[in-house]
This record gives sequence, structure tokens and C-alpha cells, in this order.
Amino acid sequence: MKKTEKPRFWRVSLLYFLSTLFSKLAVFFLLPLYTAKIPTGDMGIFDTATALAVFLAATLFFDVGIGVMQAALGARGENEAREVLAAGLIFVALSLAVYLPLGLLTVSLLHVPNGVPVVLYGAANSLFAAAGYFARGVGRRLSYALTSLFTTLLQVGLNLYFLLVREMGYEALYLSFLIATLLGTVFLFWRSGAFSALCAWRNCRKSLVALLRFCLPLGASAAAFLLLTSGARVLSTLCLGPEAGGVVAVAMKLAQVAFVVGTVLRFAWQEICFLRGFGESSAGDCTYYAARVSLLLRAVVLGALLLVPLLRVWLWIFPSFIAPAYGQAVRLLPIVLVGALLSVMTDFLEPPLAMLKKTATILITCLTGAFFGIATTLLLFAAGLGTWGAAIGFTVGFFVCAVSRLVCLARLMHVRIAPIALCVLPLLLLPVAVYLWLPPLFSLLLVLAVLPLCVWVVLRERQTILNF
Repeated sequence: MKKTEKPRFWRVSLLYFLSTLFSKLAVFFLLPLYTAKIPTGDMGIFDTATALAVFLAATLFFDVGIGVMQAALGARGENEAREVLAAGLIFVALSLAVYLPLGLLTVSLLHVPNGVPVVLYGAANSLFAAAGYFARGVGRRLSYALTSLFTTLLQVGLNLYFLLVREMGYEALYLSFLIATLLGTVFLFWRSGAFSALCAWRNCRKSLVALLRFCLPLGASAAAFLLLTSGARVLSTLCLGPEAGGVVAVAMKLAQVAFVVGTVLRFAWQEICFLRGFGESSAGDCTYYAARVSLLLRAVVLGALLLVPLLRVWLWIFPSFIAPAYGQAVRLLPIVLVGALLSVMTDFLEPPLAMLKKTATILITCLTGAFFGIATTLLLFAAGLGTWGAAIGFTVGFFVCAVSRLVCLARLMHVRIAPIALCVLPLLLLPVAVYLWLPPLFSLLLVLAVLPLCVWVVLRERQTILNF
């Protein structure tokens, strides 16, 4: 195992950026193929089935990887780190032993199409996430980054082969994901030293108990977050039919560009928070977190002001990028994209709460957002708004979750957020209005107007950004 050093934020972010950029953009640029080859109904079935499988797996795997990474980063010596890895691998094996029969029973009772691949999809997703945290916890960031890149390349290649050469249906998406993800998972577990650490299983009881205490609430939080993320999509399929679910799913995939930067920054931010910690009496720590939270608020608003009209211009230049059957997904995009940016914001606010071991706060904020999001979706369905209700409910849920986390963080860390930072949130409605009700030329003008503003903010906050 490799001793972990305190990472520089931008160095680690660049590493994760290079590995994640291709995976997120691959989803975006494969949309013409997916929408041309997979009917809306099949896409809705695939998206709903995998969302439910991932939800069940996340609940039963308890986000054990986060607990392992935090414990490994704080381990005193290699022996303690090995005990943590052994305990984590035992935890993962027990979770898998519970998930597989329960998942198979569930898909059998619900008559889910392609039940076995659906269950394996959920298991593979959770196993890869856990293996990634194991590797990052012992300092194998480069291995994680390169494995993520390899896994994506392999999945893309297999998708192209199965869809274009073998002319398979949406079953190709299951098969390519399983092959690529399981190979990456085995490599990451091996590279992190988890397999060799099993020899310390007799001495890992203390670490296993500590992981259980830390991770059990995280399982509920992970399930609540997935409910927040996938609730609108699943309800679209269940209430409006698979075709509507497929449309909403493609709108969510179009919004993947919002996660390109957000996801990689969260990975590095997570490690920084766990290593830095927080001293309640330290004015420096309060200032540190306050400056970064305020900067995050501005980044989310500027991201919406830039990305929403930029995608409108892209779809104006390439009108056939999305197949006509999925035309409604293009109309839902601005609302979904704002929700995706708010999702990035909630992700970014989670590591400080996890570092403080406020797992109950993470759970409550997720449940609050999920409740408002699902309630909004159902009310708008009843009002006859159809897929618009799903898009609005998705965004409302993340807005409530983000604001509630901001309030909790301000109280727990004595972080004072400038009121002006909160006042800019209503600006999120501006790009949505321009996208929906004005010709594409106005979106281009908005991009040109926002770019200088982005440069000004970067120059003004360059010291905070460089010292992140």
C-alpha cells in the first residue's frame, strides 16, 4: 500500500478531471446512437429498472467505501490501514450476500424484464464505487483515474459493437456495463491491497465495528439521495408510461455536461475535507469553509447562465443530435440542467458534513429534498403537466436539499454566508426563460454576455481558487 499524502486540490482535481471528462462526454455524445437505436419505451424500462436496482444496492451496501476511505486516510500506520481494508472487504462481501438473493426475489415478484442483468447492474455499480474509495483511501489516485478511463473506453467500445454490429436492443447497455465495470472493480480492489489485507481479518473487529457505526446511517442517506435523483424518472415511467420515462431519462443524460466539472471537484474536495478536519474554535477553519461555500454558490449560478444557453446553441447548430422521437427531452433540458447543477451543489456540501460525522444531517436533508421533489412531481402530474412535472420536481427537490444543507452547514461550522450570495439564486430562472421562450440567437447573446462575467469572477476570486 502507498502512504497517503495531503493532496493539493487542483492537482488531484486535474487527475480526476482527465479520467471523468471522457466518461461524462461519452454519455453525451453517444446520445445520437442511443436515441436512434433504442425506442423511448425501451429506454424508459432500462432507466427505471437500473434506477431501482441501484437504489436497492446503495441501501444495502451502506456507502461503505466512504467509511473505508475516511478511516484509511486517518490510519496510524500500515497495519491499521490493512485492518480497515480487511474490515471494508468483509463488509462489502456481507452486503453482496444479502443484496443478490433479495434483488433476485424482488425482480421475480415484480416481473422486471431482464431481471438477472438488472440485479447484477446494481451490484456492479456499488462494487465499483466501493473499490474506487478503497483505492483513493490508500493513495492510489492515479490507478483509480486510469481505471475509470479504461472502464469507460471499454464500455463505449462494447456499446458500439453490440448496438451497431450485433444490432442488439437495450440489453446491450446491461452487457457492456457489466463487463467493463466488473473488470475495473477487480483491478481496483487488487490495486488497493484489499485482497492481500484479508490476512488481517482476525484483527479487524474494532475497525469493522467502527465502519458499521459510521456507515449504517450512510446507507439510508445513499438511498435517500438516489430517491432524490431518480424519483422523478421512476415516477414518469410508473405514472405516465415507459415512453415518458425514456424521454425524461434522455433529458437527464443531456444534462451530464453539468457533472463533468462538478464530480471531479467533489472527489478532491472530499479528500481535502477528511484530511483538513474542522476546529470549532478555529477562526481560520470557519473562514476557509465560508469562502469556498460562497464561491460555490456563484459557480452554480454562473454555470447555469453559461451551460443552459450553450446547449441551446449546440442543439441549434446540430438539430438532428437527438432523434425526433425524443424531441420533448430537448424541451425539458433547461429545467433538468438547473436541477443537475443544484445536484452538484448538494454533492459539494456533503463532504464537510461527512467529515463532521453528521450522517443524520445528510440523511434528513436528502429526505427533505426527496419529499418535496416527489410531492411536486405528483402534484404536477395530477395537474396534467406530464413530463414537465418530472423535470420541475427533480429541480425543486435538489433546490430544497441544497438550501437545507447550506443552513445546516452555516449552523454547524459557524459559517457566515454573505446574503448577496443567496440573492443570486433566482438568476437560475433567467437562462431557462431565454431557452424556452426566445429564439436561439438570444441564447448565443447570453453566452457572450456571461463569459466576461465568468472571467471577472475568476480574477476577483483567484486567491481563493488557487488556495482551495
